[in-house]
Amino acid sequence: MEDFNEEYGVFQKALNIEDPWYVVDYELNQKDLTLDIYLDFKRGAKFVCSH
Repeated sequence: MEDFNEEYGVFQKALNIEDPWYVVDYELNQKDLTLDIYLDFKRGAKFVCSH
């Protein structure tokens, strides 16, 4: 489980993803040369609307 979290931690650090957001999954498509990274947020997190 630790390796699992460390793997996602690389994306979080590289993309400067901060709490309450976190990486939940990713898909590397070598044929299309794309990397899709999926995010989620902690339950109960509150967000401020700038409008």
